[in-house]
Amino acid sequence: MTTGFSHPLPHNQNQEDFEPFDQADFFGSNYHYDEAFNESITRNGATPIGILDLITSPDLPINAQTILQRNLYLRTNPVNVRPLLDLPALQMPIKHYCDEQVSPMFTLFYNETRRQNFTPYSTNLDSYLAFTSAEFADLYKLIEEMLHGDSPDPLLLNLLQTAQLFSPIRFEERRVGGVLSLFKQSGRFSFYMGLPVYFIVHNVNMSDSEQNAIANSDLFRYAGAGGGSSAAVEAFLTEHLAHDLFGLGDMRFRFLADFYRNCSTFKIGAELALPTATTITERFIGGPVNRCPGQPNIDLVEFVDKYDNKANDLSYQTDLLNLGLFALDRFILVAGDTHLGEQQLRVGPRFEWDYEHSDCFNLHQMLLVMFQPSYRANRFYREIKTPEDFDRDYTVEVDANANLQFLEDRLANMLYPIKKETHVGATTSCEYSISGQWDHDCFQWAVGYDFWYRSAEKLCIIDSINGTIPLDTGCASRFSATDHKIFGSFAWHVDGKRHYLDLGASFDGSLARNGIGRSFTVGLFGLLTW
Repeated sequence: MTTGFSHPLPHNQNQEDFEPFDQADFFGSNYHYDEAFNESITRNGATPIGILDLITSPDLPINAQTILQRNLYLRTNPVNVRPLLDLPALQMPIKHYCDEQVSPMFTLFYNETRRQNFTPYSTNLDSYLAFTSAEFADLYKLIEEMLHGDSPDPLLLNLLQTAQLFSPIRFEERRVGGVLSLFKQSGRFSFYMGLPVYFIVHNVNMSDSEQNAIANSDLFRYAGAGGGSSAAVEAFLTEHLAHDLFGLGDMRFRFLADFYRNCSTFKIGAELALPTATTITERFIGGPVNRCPGQPNIDLVEFVDKYDNKANDLSYQTDLLNLGLFALDRFILVAGDTHLGEQQLRVGPRFEWDYEHSDCFNLHQMLLVMFQPSYRANRFYREIKTPEDFDRDYTVEVDANANLQFLEDRLANMLYPIKKETHVGATTSCEYSISGQWDHDCFQWAVGYDFWYRSAEKLCIIDSINGTIPLDTGCASRFSATDHKIFGSFAWHVDGKRHYLDLGASFDGSLARNGIGRSFTVGLFGLLTW
């Protein structure tokens, strides 16, 4: 990717929509515009030393070596997502009575998390990105004044205003599909297998008023998307801030042995989740085409050349717009890390205890501990920067190329976190549930409480390319998460001559959580035994 800020725009854009700046408004009176200095750059084309004088001089307001020490990304961890078949509404919702029979079951489900947690305690985007913080607000104002001068062009973006349009963004997740299951009881032993087939989408959640604010902004005139149109806003958000997949999830196996004594049944066994997740198709709704894009090659010399030739070529404005749009594309890949499964085997012991209080009431408890070994995955990292890194003499002409490349790399790393192959350390999850189960004639129903916990990750970068750049693994690690849910189910049992049919519904919903979004699940299931 090699232009001023290279990549083609995804939207059509007419250069005649933009009015060129007056040459004398490049800095404006507040910034002591120096015509002679400008001529020294533009008469013979932009030079690295000329650009360094422009962006690092203490007598000019840009001060790039200070700006680039800031972090746009406060964190780069993917959001926490509870594994699909760990949800209580999608576990075996009813008691199974038929011995020595194989019973297929199919569950249709819908699971939604309206607000994913970016940090352990916050669902707000400003806890993940600093683009609306005071230090970046000052930067936006500086750029605007440099470009606008004393007579602002109404077609130019108000950068701070544009950034604030996206500050109310909330990150949501939806999963919808089906789970095909098989259940068999043979004497004291039981076996369960489940395979989900579903659609998952990470997207943004904004109110109508928030979307209207974007629709009526100058942003859409820049992007050629038709300002004022709600449909245009939807298209823009799904193109740059959505990611979806459809396919198979992780296959789940469960083996249990029963021990009955004094009206109680104790079950002990193991549960295994295999990483069978397979993507059949993606981008059914939208999202970035490239799931792991490289960084753009920012070339300030080329950009300044384009700016100097703005009377004939306004492509520098396209480059500026690209810089922001592709940063949005990178964000959904960094925070979403959308997958249909956990990318690794998970295994652990499962314990169940049933106390039969009467013929129609049973108290059920379950404990499941799952261990996930370490695995490899691509993760995104922000650069660790110190003031000493920027303590250079930017006036030395012989070092101009190296110094300019250093600043260009810092800008790319700030806007586009670095993708690295990573060793993700082992984690542990624990789930405990307790429920009351009633059985009356041909009806069953249950209500209970479920607790789920997953430990934090530890990361180690494998990729040695650009190994000299220090990267922040702490900000890239998933933090621990807890989820407290209530759940319930209702089933209707029908006896036939050669078969038994159970039809029902199940649900779960978060009461409290930490490090993970509040979610709910509804399911419709049917179990057939013959």
